Amino acid sequence: KEQWMLAITKYAERLDKDLDLVDFPERVKSSQRNWIGRSEGSEIEFKIKENIDNVVILHGRNGTSKNFFYPWLKKEIEKTGARVYLPDLPNTSEPNDKEQADFVLKNIPINNKTIFITHSFGGLVAMRILERGVKIGGLIQFSTPISGKFLDGKIRKSVIEAVKKGFDFDKIKQQADFFRVVFDSSDNIVPKK
Repeated sequence: KEQWMLAITKYAERLDKDLDLVDFPERVKSSQRNWIGRSEGSEIEFKIKENIDNVVILHGRNGTSKNFFYPWLKKEIEKTGARVYLPDLPNTSEPNDKEQADFVLKNIPINNKTIFITHSFGGLVAMRILERGVKIGGLIQFSTPISGKFLDGKIRKSVIEAVKKGFDFDKIKQQADFFRVVFDSSDNIVPKK
C-alpha cells in the first residue's frame, strides 16, 4: 500500500487564502480553516500560585478534549507537575450551560486551589459553577461569548439562551482569587466587548 501525506502547515497560508476563491457555504469554509489550523500564534505566560491542586480545561461549543489546542495545553500544564482535567463535555453541538456545569461538578474534584482555563462556551459553564458558590483559585477565560452576539452574524441558539439567563457577577467575583480574560484580536466570531 502507498500512503500520501499533505504538508498542511507548509501550505496553510495558501490553502486558507484559496478558500475565498471557492463557492462553498461559509460554515464549510470555516470548518476547513479550522482543519487547516493556520494561526499566527502567541505565547502567554501566567504566573500561577505554587499551591494549586489541579487545572480544569473546559472546551467550547463543538469542542472535544482531542481537538484544537486542548491536548497541547494539557500536556504543557502537566509538565509543571499539575494535575489537569480535560473532560469531554456533553452535547457540545447544542450545549446547555446548566447540564455542562452539573457534569463538571459531578466528575471533577474542585476546590479553592483549582484553576479553570476555559474557551468559548466553557467560560459560561465556569461562571455557572461559580454562581453556585464553588470557590476556586482562579479563572482564565479565552473568547467567552458573554454578549451572545457574534461577528459572523450567525445565531448560536444555545449560547444566546445561556447568556439570556444573566449572570450574578457579584457572586462570581467572590468565588475566585483571580480572573483573566483574553481575547484574540483576529477572532472573527467572538467580539472583544
